[in-house]
Amino acid sequence: MSIKLSGIAQLEDGRWRLDLRDEAGKRKRKICDTKAEAAELLCKWKTEIKERKYFDIDKPKHIPFKEFASEYIRLYIQVKKHKSKMSVNCINNLLKFFGGYTLDQINLHLIEEYKAQRLSGKTLFKKKVGQATLNRDLATLKSMLNRANEWDCLKNPELPRRIKKTKENNERDRYLDPELSEYPRLMDVCDHRLKRFLLVSLFTGMRFGEIQKLTRDKIVFEKSRIRLEEQKSGHKGYVYLNDTAKVLLQGELDFNYNPRKALKNACKHASIPHFTFHDLRRTFATYLFQLGVDYNIISLLLRHEIQGGSIVTRRYAHLKPEHLITITQKLDDYIGIHSGHRSKIFGHFLDTLPSGHKLQENRNYATHSTKTY
Repeated sequence: MSIKLSGIAQLEDGRWRLDLRDEAGKRKRKICDTKAEAAELLCKWKTEIKERKYFDIDKPKHIPFKEFASEYIRLYIQVKKHKSKMSVNCINNLLKFFGGYTLDQINLHLIEEYKAQRLSGKTLFKKKVGQATLNRDLATLKSMLNRANEWDCLKNPELPRRIKKTKENNERDRYLDPELSEYPRLMDVCDHRLKRFLLVSLFTGMRFGEIQKLTRDKIVFEKSRIRLEEQKSGHKGYVYLNDTAKVLLQGELDFNYNPRKALKNACKHASIPHFTFHDLRRTFATYLFQLGVDYNIISLLLRHEIQGGSIVTRRYAHLKPEHLITITQKLDDYIGIHSGHRSKIFGHFLDTLPSGHKLQENRNYATHSTKTY
């Protein structure tokens, strides 16, 4: 709540008046006998205004965190929409700990206690989490407190700035190793539905959530690409399709489910340890790199936000969609060479598709190009 301090004004009878008014029109006035007395009171009022002590409407109310969370979701998350599901999940985690507190009771000590409980999995939480998961919760809490500060509900406006994230150790180099035949071993133990989900990720580099939300109207077969209206970054983007990806995306799209548990069981049966769904995206990038594709082009295909993007844009401005599709086709050939299971993997798909959409299996995979782009 902004406050306007009009200052000192002399009245006709020689006395001095101080005038204080907030933006809602609420007013406070004081008449002083001398200018010195008015000046002294003016200094006092300025200090109290800075410390947010004037007017009840400007004082932080004892708003329950649970009540504020509902308003935050209604006025901010549902309007913003981007990453809304993740934000709501984080808010639910925060409510387990902060739900019994008011906004003005939250301090750094309480936040550190929340960190300790989340990392240890004790007290209110059933299992411990990693630093990356905790940091998503802290980012949501920081956003909530920033909104509370903007809406004049926060006692300590410096609190959001002082929330520190934990140091993450999220570097992974896990991918399906062709030398260990992990790719065909995994495919052998997957049912048709799971296999299709995994292969779409492997041949396109798409994220788990992007595949789940994939609909027929986003796929443009004529241009061999998928149009994504909203990515992780919040921007629009395109996924370029090779021959195999186009075959996989024919027919009814059955991706609106969570395959993580099925993948975990499949990896267990195939003796492939420590493998997650996102590692398929990493496999996509690793195979392209092993084929000699430039790192920055791989970043473009993964739709990463590249540092120094203007330089990258100038350097790779000549790359038309057709060039990127050609590069993804190299991955199609590469996996065909190393799997030895091409007919087995795609046989069911090919049998159920019109002849015009069938993948040509008589391609000479041993003569794939190794040109560096």
